[in-house]
Amino acid sequence: MDSILFLILRRLRLPLILIIVSFAIATLGLTLMPGVDANGNVWHMTIFQAFYVISYTATTIGYGEVPYPFTQTQRIWTTFSIYFTVIPWFYGIGKIITLLQDTSLRQAMFTNRFARDVKLLQEPFYILCSYGESASVLAKALDDKGMRVVIIESQQSRLDELELTNTKSVIPYICADAKLPENLVRAGVHHPLCSGVVTLTDND
Repeated sequence: MDSILFLILRRLRLPLILIIVSFAIATLGLTLMPGVDANGNVWHMTIFQAFYVISYTATTIGYGEVPYPFTQTQRIWTTFSIYFTVIPWFYGIGKIITLLQDTSLRQAMFTNRFARDVKLLQEPFYILCSYGESASVLAKALDDKGMRVVIIESQQSRLDELELTNTKSVIPYICADAKLPENLVRAGVHHPLCSGVVTLTDND
């Protein structure tokens, strides 16, 4: 989870900084622009009022001129603020869309979900360190007997076949190298219900 949060914050750092800076400048500037109240007296927006106006302006909602009709000075600054804040806002949205399509983020989220699913297992299970021809037969046999299986396989194409296989229980799997200790830990080798680790491979 920490790696996912770090990745998100790293990718969105610049958009967040630009949005915060643009909002701060636009809000502060609007508080300095003189307005006229209902009695014709000069007044200035509070920070909250200015932030409220900038917020619905930057998000293109547009509630109009509140709490009083704007003066020309306020309208000029608001016009400037529209372009000054909307551009970073849409830049941030674009970065979020790009981030959601990022392969490394999706892999990190999948790995985190895999580790969580394994941790929540409440029945004895075996870890299969491949999903080749022999391992797939073994996995099917164990599943038919009501025994849980966790699979580590380095080839995504084999895991795609697993997705199409009809099993009695959901089989947690991860596309990773079983030779790396951290992947075995994620697969539950230290789990109290882990009954064993089985390796079936065509590579000695």
